[in-house]
Amino acid sequence: MSDVQRFPKPDGSVLVVDPNTGESWTEGSADSAPKDGPRESPFGTPNKPATVVELPKAEDKPAPKPPKQDVTAEMASEATRTAVAYPAGSPDLLSVLRLPFAKRAKAMRLYQEAIDTWQKMPTTGLLDTADKLERYFNGLVAIDNFLECVAANPQAYRNWVENVEDAVFADLFFAYVTRVGLGERSSSSS
Repeated sequence: MSDVQRFPKPDGSVLVVDPNTGESWTEGSADSAPKDGPRESPFGTPNKPATVVELPKAEDKPAPKPPKQDVTAEMASEATRTAVAYPAGSPDLLSVLRLPFAKRAKAMRLYQEAIDTWQKMPTTGLLDTADKLERYFNGLVAIDNFLECVAANPQAYRNWVENVEDAVFADLFFAYVTRVGLGERSSSSS
């Protein structure tokens, strides 16, 4: 029975464990020995020394890793810390990260469309051609579709958007994107 393992105990006895059977007993205590008696002497024999098992020291144990925070929760908490003012009187908007998954997917698709069309909008000069007008209004429509998707109350949003200038409308979009963190992420979070 050479496979037994011995663990010294503070009272001077030795806990013996047979890993093959799972049986264990304390040597040095008459009432805890196996029925057929101890299989080896507690400290080995002259021809065969006892097996010594070293228990890990407390400082050898690696520190437990903190649980990973959900990426969505991390982004949502980061977004609430970002203080970007919405235009006065603007409607309540929900964080994309707090929408139901199906609506979140739709909102992210609409967001990408808004960014793509915004990049095609004329940046300077007059809206003096049909092409410039079309690109300008397509950009506003894409932004409108996105903001309506994330509006807490779509009807209140519709009422608000009908009574504001284009610049205020665009300010709400960019304030929202900044506050919620939909723009490019910093390299430290990747």
